[in-house]
Amino acid sequence: MRANRPSLVFLNGIGDHFINLPAIRAVANLFPRQLSIICRAGAAELFCNLPTRSVHEINWGLDQRDQVLASDYVVDLLTSCDLLISLNPWHTDAVDRMLARVNPPMSVGFFAAFSEHVQLDFEKHSAELAYDIPRALGSLDLIAQHSGPPALPNWAESAANNLFRSLPSGSRVLAIHPETLAEKMWCLDKLGVLIDAFFDCHPNYYAFVIGVSNLSLDRGRHAARVIPCNGLPFYASAALVANADLFLGVDSCMLHVADIFRVPSVGLFGPTNPFEFGFRLTEVHCHVTGDGTMSSIEVPQVLMAMECVERRASQVSSSRRVLLQEAPY
Repeated sequence: MRANRPSLVFLNGIGDHFINLPAIRAVANLFPRQLSIICRAGAAELFCNLPTRSVHEINWGLDQRDQVLASDYVVDLLTSCDLLISLNPWHTDAVDRMLARVNPPMSVGFFAAFSEHVQLDFEKHSAELAYDIPRALGSLDLIAQHSGPPALPNWAESAANNLFRSLPSGSRVLAIHPETLAEKMWCLDKLGVLIDAFFDCHPNYYAFVIGVSNLSLDRGRHAARVIPCNGLPFYASAALVANADLFLGVDSCMLHVADIFRVPSVGLFGPTNPFEFGFRLTEVHCHVTGDGTMSSIEVPQVLMAMECVERRASQVSSSRRVLLQEAPY
């Protein structure tokens, strides 16, 4: 598909930008130095190495998405585009209003309102679903060609390195991200029991607990080895996850960070589907699922998964870190 001023719109959570990064990279490579991207605030860092014409960040909350999408600001950004590309897997009246106001000659998206309608297939992993858009645009690249770890800001890497250097020599790091929507969080008491049980057998491990709030997980038998890292800027937290030896998390943004950086990982899923939102890129991983709720997940299940992943992780961790240092996307 030919275009001179294509624009790509993606307004979802920051974790979704990591899931959709291969698709966005593929689209940018179809239109080198021509593509404009409209994304959520904070996501532009992920696109700094792409051959784009411009990137525009939009600051919005979940209750403002419709209002923002059809706003004068977004419409003005899209006015001159001759191809509007939407990666959003959702559709509301605001999308129709935006399309009517912009009236692009061509548009591609997941709903019938777009001139090129790409079918939504929720049986696929979300990264594969998004990649159907560049395929519809004519990309012949495989998703693997655009799935490398992104470069994180230097300041974020420096902040993470300072924390890693504060640990004793020979330490290994478990990054834990337990925080998300309430229905997707695991019981914190169970998580505390799990940390103690895992650390009983792994005296060289330290845990970085990542999130917005201090969840007071540094209270068990091994409290001195549990380091709350709440309140850090997003990319500093992402750098901690990216360089960890092992990751444990729920269905949230940091799980997708761990995935694209190929961190050996265990993911906990209750109401959401790991085949759609779980690990797609990291080779060493395990999904622990409940019966539709997080409360049905028990400590022995998670501990078994962590031991299995840790055994495999100890064999690949050093080579993975070399990969991250030498070959960012």
